[in-house]
Amino acid sequence: MHIHREVGPGDGLFGSYQRDKESITTTPAQIIYQRRLAVLDHNAVVERFHQTILQEGWRPAFHRRHFSSIRQLQAEADSWFITYHHRRRNNGDYMRGRTPIQDLDSHRRNKAA
Repeated sequence: MHIHREVGPGDGLFGSYQRDKESITTTPAQIIYQRRLAVLDHNAVVERFHQTILQEGWRPAFHRRHFSSIRQLQAEADSWFITYHHRRRNNGDYMRGRTPIQDLDSHRRNKAA
């Protein structure tokens, strides 16, 4: 069984790998494989975030002080997230030195226009 469809700019799971106005034939197995690749890529982003919060958030926080309550831990986490989202620039390929809040604001402006 083959699924046949026309591919336009930005269509599909991997628009950057597909060419404009190209007719492609994709098997269900290929679709499942592409979806697994998308999940693996997302998993890498999540794993990198976990590494960042551990290196820049928790390890320094636990080195500086002893937390005697969950409320203190929550305050430390909230403070780190504010720093991460508003002050820490991300140098990944997509972010290009922007903070997450700058990227979100840019997306909102583009969507509104």
